[in-house]
Amino acid sequence: MSKPDEHWHTRETYRSMIGFGQGMLRFTFLANGAAIISILTFLGDLNAKSVEVPNMKGALAFFLAGVLLSGLATITTYVIQFMLYNETINNIDAKGWGSHVRWLHATLVLVVLSMIAFAVGAFSAVSRLQ
Repeated sequence: MSKPDEHWHTRETYRSMIGFGQGMLRFTFLANGAAIISILTFLGDLNAKSVEVPNMKGALAFFLAGVLLSGLATITTYVIQFMLYNETINNIDAKGWGSHVRWLHATLVLVVLSMIAFAVGAFSAVSRLQ
């Protein structure tokens, strides 16, 4: 009879955390990117109808910043995995920017900033509508 796996909960928790992280990155990319496309389509439709086009530069700038922040967060997730691999293979407890924990914090900040950029861009766009 096989011995019960004592670490199944830890592994499953780690897998679910990866899933949530991927979901956050997808959300920030899709929400900001879709907002840019939606606004540009809306403005193009108004322009084609010869209707006054509201100034949406601010909203578009925030949505673009959100996409860029999300892209940076994606890069830092790679760095996190690289650092974790390095720490595991070399059996070290890295400190500072050589630690995966520091990069994890940077990634979380970038994702939150991307979400904030989306919210500010959305409120800016709504405020421009008449």
